Amino acid sequence: MTTATTPEFNFLSQRVRSPRAALGAGIALALVAGCGGGSDGGSATVAGSASQALANAGFGDLVQALDAAGLTSTVEGASAATVLAPTDAALAAPLADGSLFGSLTPAEQADVLTYHVLAASLGTAALQGATGTGLGEVDTLDGRQVFIERLGTQLYANDLPLEPVGIKTQNGFVHRLDSVLLPPADDLIATLNERGYTIFAAVLANLGVAAVLQDPTAEYTLLAPSDAALLSLVGTQTLDELLAPENAEQLLELVLYHSAPGKASAAAGLEAGSVASSQGPALFFRPEGNGLRVSGALVETINVPGGKGVLHGIDRLLGTDTVAGSVSGYDLDLASVAISAADLSAALSDLNAKATLFAPTDGAFEALPSGQLDLLIANGPAGDLPGLLTYHAVAGKLDSQALLVAGQQASLQGGDLIVEQIGATTYVNDAKVVDADLPASSGYVHRIDRVLSVPTDIYSTLEARGLDTLVAAIDATGAKALFDGSQATARTVFAPTEAAFEALPPGLLNCLLDGSQAANLQTLVLNHVANSKQTAAGALGAGSLTPVAGPAIDVTLGAGDVVLVNGVAISSVNVACTNGVVHVIDAVILDGYQQLVPDNVTELVQGLPVSGYGAIKGVLEQTGLDVTLATPGPFTFFAPDDIAYIDLATDLGLMFTDLQEPAYDDYMTEVMKYHVVVGEFLCAADLLAAGSVTTLGGEVLNITDNGVGGLTIGTEAGVVVANLLASNGVVHLIDRVLVPSTAVLPQLTVADQEEGAGSTGADEAGFSGAAMMALGSSGRAGMVTPLVGIGASSTARAIADGGSGSLALAAASQWRGRNDGASLLADGPTAALVLIDEPAQVMGARLILASGEALEPAMVFVLEWTPSTPSTSGDSTTGSIPQSPSIDRWCAVWPLTQDATRLLFLPPTDAADGLETGATSAAPEVFAISF
Repeated sequence: MTTATTPEFNFLSQRVRSPRAALGAGIALALVAGCGGGSDGGSATVAGSASQALANAGFGDLVQALDAAGLTSTVEGASAATVLAPTDAALAAPLADGSLFGSLTPAEQADVLTYHVLAASLGTAALQGATGTGLGEVDTLDGRQVFIERLGTQLYANDLPLEPVGIKTQNGFVHRLDSVLLPPADDLIATLNERGYTIFAAVLANLGVAAVLQDPTAEYTLLAPSDAALLSLVGTQTLDELLAPENAEQLLELVLYHSAPGKASAAAGLEAGSVASSQGPALFFRPEGNGLRVSGALVETINVPGGKGVLHGIDRLLGTDTVAGSVSGYDLDLASVAISAADLSAALSDLNAKATLFAPTDGAFEALPSGQLDLLIANGPAGDLPGLLTYHAVAGKLDSQALLVAGQQASLQGGDLIVEQIGATTYVNDAKVVDADLPASSGYVHRIDRVLSVPTDIYSTLEARGLDTLVAAIDATGAKALFDGSQATARTVFAPTEAAFEALPPGLLNCLLDGSQAANLQTLVLNHVANSKQTAAGALGAGSLTPVAGPAIDVTLGAGDVVLVNGVAISSVNVACTNGVVHVIDAVILDGYQQLVPDNVTELVQGLPVSGYGAIKGVLEQTGLDVTLATPGPFTFFAPDDIAYIDLATDLGLMFTDLQEPAYDDYMTEVMKYHVVVGEFLCAADLLAAGSVTTLGGEVLNITDNGVGGLTIGTEAGVVVANLLASNGVVHLIDRVLVPSTAVLPQLTVADQEEGAGSTGADEAGFSGAAMMALGSSGRAGMVTPLVGIGASSTARAIADGGSGSLALAAASQWRGRNDGASLLADGPTAALVLIDEPAQVMGARLILASGEALEPAMVFVLEWTPSTPSTSGDSTTGSIPQSPSIDRWCAVWPLTQDATRLLFLPPTDAADGLETGATSAAPEVFAISF
């Protein structure tokens, strides 16, 4: 075989191969038969011995060559074998290294012929492999390997087209070759010289990397530009320029981009799609007809084995094309189309204007909303495409090391790019760099996984990203000016996705957006906003951010270089905006909002900001619902006021404390379950929209509009206060107890009733309202007869022996649980009177008429109040009551008209204003008394 020389570089390399003697008859050319045996599809009829089959098929010169090499008996042996048979013309033609088969020594001829015998019986179908892409590497008789691979419709043996004729022999098959396979050289450098890639071999030697490729045990894939390709380089990238000493570093980078660790055959590279080069950037394998391209270069010669590696001959030096010209070779077809459509090819092809392009992959372009790319391309240079693409480029050559510290970069479009390293991942705005440092003569190309958006203000960015719920929340709070760029302050927004809002407890979002929760909603929104611009890496460095509202936000790095906000993933970091930056997150930050509301419904009810709801606390404990309503829920709870419970007892002919006895636990539990809806926050608007709800007890509760802008729950309960939020539910205050049909009163014996007579009184009942009495028309205190008590021994309501012009008396809350009487002088029979503990409290009393009008007291005065001492004695005929020392109490009096419906006690707006004592007190609890 001939020796290739490269005199222009004074570089000599000779293919050295140890002589191999002709294989004796005892050498088994083939392994056990059966791998594609006689039934192999597409195979010809058995033609006897190998010699006979070859002769009959026109391979006469091969038969003679085998005989001359002493290999005939081996080929016709009993073991299985597949012969890749060169035609007579192939044996007469020059070999790939320029030599002639007939000029080789007998030992060299035997070496070549032995390399054509595979150590298996492989018929036509078997050669295709399980996936139809060939078998890959197949062992020859002496342990070397041949690549059997299919590209397109062509089957290859190494770099030679193989015609799988499938001629059957006694011990295998024969397939046709139109050229002669050359056995592998000892290493890749020898292979380069043998195959005519002499200039590239010399370049490798001059750079000092040849020694690595000369290691016979090293597995490398080498992409070798042909001599013609290297000699055809023009412009500032001529071969002479590349070989200049000052360009040695650049040349080394280019050369290393032409190799890859490991053995990547043509089919293996196509299957993988890309292979990491020795320099780092990926090499991209793409099919091209019955061949392939690698990073844009056409592979002219595939699968040439050398040592433990493989060589592919290509038609150009990679990395010497312009930025614009490189993108298509780097699996960036759509970017290439877009550059052409935007008329930017010339600008990105200027060899003197260095540029770095962040090029979206085809998949990134395909992920754009349907039709958007087509519209951009259709509008061409006159549309938005030039601005979009130039936003993906910056001036200068930024390799991956420069990207690590790039920070904010001005794009060719003018807008800023945020380039930073997060963990081991490089980001450009919210796009990941998936392949860096793809070389180009005028710069670098970095492949990114999404199309960047040209920056707009934060509000517009949120709209464009489809973050509609956050936009609606911003609108509802009237805070748009914080986000629309009308203020100079740069801001950081952690923007929850639509899925994040949907993951909130059912109904909570509707409650927050229905207009009744302005303060809560504003806190929730502003808990996602910081009054400074913080990129993801900057926030990670700080460890936390202080939002406009709510507690600090922790920022940490999770697995897979995912940035976490309070433990929740940021799905898109660094969305650049003209007035800040947006980070899209996968959950709603509730910390600030939850600081404003009680932890659960039970806690809310126990701390209601209005009076008249003391009884509900004891009822929840009695029924066990205090525990239920403290669980995660969510719940919707209808909470009756104190008078509603008094009315319930009255309707049943009982005192309320009777209902608190153990005998009534089941009844009260069934009643209260009718006040609970499980699984959803149902604020007023949602209740009305639903029309009915299924309660905890399984009963259906109807919801209707009361005609004056409020709700009626059931048949007659009105909502007094709606939409009180806790973390696990919503509470509506109502004025009636709802009684389901499933609630059945217990049948009590006399013993049961006597046992219940020992109640501990109103303090246990929990009422915050005051006791009431009725006084006779004579102005004399009537006999106090309990009708419905707040406690077992206290009087909530009493009927005296007076006529229809009786007076109603409400005693202060601290007299709960006592059997109190009173003496008073009244101005007439038509007055309602309330006794108050302190002068500041009396000013809060109002008499409510049927029309809804609230009347202030007609007169305020001091009354001599004599509380009674509990006793069994007394004169029931005269109404005398055992007396205790008298105490002055403040009183309020109104004319009592027939349309008076309610006595409402509210905190005064100006405590004790105008009262002589000047005494003050904390605002009392609110209570209401129905007539």
